[in-house]
Amino acid sequence: MSTSITSSSVIIGTGSDSSIELAAEAGRSCIKKVGANKKDINLLINVGVMRDQNIVEPAIAPLIQNKMKLNLNPTAKRLELGKKTLSFDIINSSCGFLNAAQVIDSFFKNNYIDNPMIKGNPTNKAIIVASEVHPSGTPTLDFPFRHSGVAVLLEPVNGEGNGFQSFMFNTSKNGYTGMNSYCNLEENGINSRNVATVVIDENYTSRLEEFTLHTVQKFLNSENINLNEISLVICSQPSATFVK
Repeated sequence: MSTSITSSSVIIGTGSDSSIELAAEAGRSCIKKVGANKKDINLLINVGVMRDQNIVEPAIAPLIQNKMKLNLNPTAKRLELGKKTLSFDIINSSCGFLNAAQVIDSFFKNNYIDNPMIKGNPTNKAIIVASEVHPSGTPTLDFPFRHSGVAVLLEPVNGEGNGFQSFMFNTSKNGYTGMNSYCNLEENGINSRNVATVVIDENYTSRLEEFTLHTVQKFLNSENINLNEISLVICSQPSATFVK
């Protein structure tokens, strides 16, 4: 058994959107495309990084779940009134989607989750959502991304060669990050919530490219995959030449 994407949806915002609203709208559209029942969504994971007013707590996923009206009764299973949906955030930049897919794949393969919130409730549908907006919620000319919300619906499938087959995650040695951000309270005062200072090493992009190539080659070797068998590569774009 493996995990397959059965539906996806992309919503483009106007520039003055809520990250929660966009993610919820994408989620609803994604479910509607395949005629799925919202009650069958057992798990929702939010992987979006940018969020309204830079909210830290609570997690955004339950707020998105609430907007989507996904199995909102927390005592439903105990009272035998219906299903419940577990929701949480995984915030790990461009790796977040694969992190979430691996978590969902593990949930499917274990069939039942040993968690009092959803124990005895088999997970047969899960959804990953994300949205990227300017935290201020207002149009900003120098913001490099279009406001958007996305969602993908995942389900377990039988048969070899379908869906996600395996995952690999790699971490740089010696804690090297290459890019750091911080809030300068002394310089920005009460506006610090809205301003972040970003420091990027000069060789960050080249080191990132080298690290990524090493990880990809390591994965191909571990799975005995020939590079010529790869017909499509999808990755983040930290630089204009990164994909090439």
